[in-house]
Amino acid sequence: CGVFTVVVTIFKIKTATTMSIDTTKRTRFDSAALSPSDSPTTPMAAARQSITTSVESLQPEIARILSRLGVELLVCFHKLQLKRNQVKKFDDENFIPISARINFTLKGSKLVEQDEEFTSLAGDTATIVKDFQQSLRTNILSATKMEVNKLESFALDTFAKNLRMAVKALLLCESAFKAEELDKVCNTLCKLYQTQLVSNFEVPIDRFLSTFKRVHSLSSLPMPYITELSVESSPGTQPMHSSLPPQRILVFFPKLWRIVDSVFIQPWVQYLNVLERNNTALQIKALGEEYFTTKSTDEGEMEVDSEPPVDPEILNNLIQKKVDAATKKLNSEVSKLKLALSKAKNSPRDHSGALPKKSGGRIVANTKGSDAASKQTQKMKPKPSSKTKNKISSRASKKSN
Repeated sequence: CGVFTVVVTIFKIKTATTMSIDTTKRTRFDSAALSPSDSPTTPMAAARQSITTSVESLQPEIARILSRLGVELLVCFHKLQLKRNQVKKFDDENFIPISARINFTLKGSKLVEQDEEFTSLAGDTATIVKDFQQSLRTNILSATKMEVNKLESFALDTFAKNLRMAVKALLLCESAFKAEELDKVCNTLCKLYQTQLVSNFEVPIDRFLSTFKRVHSLSSLPMPYITELSVESSPGTQPMHSSLPPQRILVFFPKLWRIVDSVFIQPWVQYLNVLERNNTALQIKALGEEYFTTKSTDEGEMEVDSEPPVDPEILNNLIQKKVDAATKKLNSEVSKLKLALSKAKNSPRDHSGALPKKSGGRIVANTKGSDAASKQTQKMKPKPSSKTKNKISSRASKKSN
């Protein structure tokens, strides 16, 4: 019984282990996934929170539009960053993408394993597999770089489209500007803040302007109001020269840039800062775990070394005692089972509910029971009286005559 229980337990453990191995899948966690439950420590959540905070002071309708435009560009940057990280992995010459890893080995029976010709074929096969993996690696790298270029162009197009939409929405709140001045305002903004505007793209401002015209089907852009903000033209001061633009322009563009910067530029900067901070925190944590784990291991080794050696004879005696005790217990359980089986075999059977035996195809009734029943019936019959006896004797005598 005890051995059977142990076997069943081992089978259950093996079954559970096999199921856990079969259901294990390789999973990659994306720290920048868009989710309502994002923690503020993730890069995407921090960037989205930056956009939300920057538009809180605006009108609700304007804030909703700018928030959607900023998040759309943020998602483009995030996809671009993932592809750039994939390209960086190829800096290691020994790196082979998972999809290009092939584990193939030429195998044969023992009759040919030691043959020189088979050994040569196995070597040639290994070379073919290695060259094939390198070819796949080169093609995958080229395709990934193409995706990076396409994503860069797509992000630039998205920024050009969203920037014009954001400026158009903000101009609705400015009575000093007309709707026809939209492209002129955009061109002026690009001229005044050209370096900061394309800082996240690493492209010249001329390329962005050509993209802007292509996306919006413009043959050319109107001349900007101004090309630079001089020291004398800071907000809140009157222009000192008559050649300076009106006060409304000098006040409006710095305010417009603050909004554009907080919606389109700074969220991605915040994303990169949080990403770098998280990577640094992981490196520090790994360093601490490595140091303290090594220290604990060293202390454990010292404690083990400080223990006196155990006499082999004493250790063998302890093991033998444990084995004898387990054997005695097992023998006792076997003896109890044998005794229970013998008692069950020798105990008399109960025939009270059995059918009567058959003899020659007929059922033989129990005679003892029938005799007892007939005697009991005779006792219960009433005895005849004296008159009745005389009548019976007279009738008998007449018949005889």
